[in-house]
Amino acid sequence: MPLYITRCEPAKRITALYLRVSTNRQETLTQDEQCFRYCDFKKDQHPSFADPETYTDTDVSGSIVFAKRPGAGRLLQAVQRGEIAHIVVAKLDRLGRSAEDVLRVVRICDEHKTTVHFTDLDGDPMSTSGPTGKMLITIMAGFAEFERNRIQERITDRMVSKRNQRTIEGSWGEVCGTIPYGWQPQPTTRTNAKGNPVFELVIHPEENATLRKLIEFRYGEEPGIEGKTILCSVNGRPPSYKTIAQWLNQRRIPAKSGGTWSNGSVAHVLNNTYTRKLINLSSYENDSVAA
Repeated sequence: MPLYITRCEPAKRITALYLRVSTNRQETLTQDEQCFRYCDFKKDQHPSFADPETYTDTDVSGSIVFAKRPGAGRLLQAVQRGEIAHIVVAKLDRLGRSAEDVLRVVRICDEHKTTVHFTDLDGDPMSTSGPTGKMLITIMAGFAEFERNRIQERITDRMVSKRNQRTIEGSWGEVCGTIPYGWQPQPTTRTNAKGNPVFELVIHPEENATLRKLIEFRYGEEPGIEGKTILCSVNGRPPSYKTIAQWLNQRRIPAKSGGTWSNGSVAHVLNNTYTRKLINLSSYENDSVAA
């Protein structure tokens, strides 16, 4: 009786597109177009480019490690299973914001014979298929992180400068970002570059009174914010954010948004920049002291 041997064909390795946007208000349309256009250009070189599979992360910051993002995590697992031949990404920062994370992803892909393609690095495509591409991507990842850190420093310095500009008595500085609990915006006579009025923060009487109660409840009458010295405690321990949230909701005290309090919203209110400065004022009752 003849013996038949069945040959198992190796699984076909595919091309994957990775798309990421930082907020749910953004769309991946531009990235889609760039990646599919690149795949259309490359499909004659490798058949998998003709039918790529898409992995997407929406409302996910690039500061989150690649492996811990939902879509990226699944993609990385597929790479490690040997299923991915090529990964196509629109830009370097879609992989990550830190050079360390980007290079980690590139190294894992290299170990599993997966080539990463960037469709737009300063207007030109580039891949990790050769030593030159790997070297350039390593250098660019480092410079990109350096530039992002410089931008962040400039933004921080600008915000500090704005907060130090006060034209209203009792002002805590120009409004930068969201309005913190305990304060309210008040228009000034100044205008910004677009001609819109500049707002400064002033004490919101009702909210600030509640905030002071929360500070006393959590930290005590003379708290040390750096050392977290707790003078007011429950059974030797400070009241939790959950306990404080329940206390506020039971008394129907609305959050800044007008809704109910959560553990996270209490933590944010008690640990933001303005609350920390309020706690550290030399004269606790003097609302007009500059932040």
